[in-house]
Amino acid sequence: MRLQNKVIIITGSTTGIGKAIAMRCAEEGAYVIIHGLEQDWGNQVIAEIGKDKAALHIEDVSQDGAAQRLADAAIKKLENLMQ
Repeated sequence: MRLQNKVIIITGSTTGIGKAIAMRCAEEGAYVIIHGLEQDWGNQVIAEIGKDKAALHIEDVSQDGAAQRLADAAIKKLENLMQ
């Protein structure tokens, strides 16, 4: 698995191409941070991928500090995986 032990942020991954990329990354062994604006769609993606391989972050990246909060969520997950 090429992406084993990697944490990948995929913005816009609750639908379409972003969702497809997230699913493929998870298949390749990555832990993915699903990001988007719709909680229900994000929950559906998490259910398809599996809670053991993905986490959801719902927030508009155009808001002040949103990109940092998204990165912080990925860092926190990586730290948890390394323990």
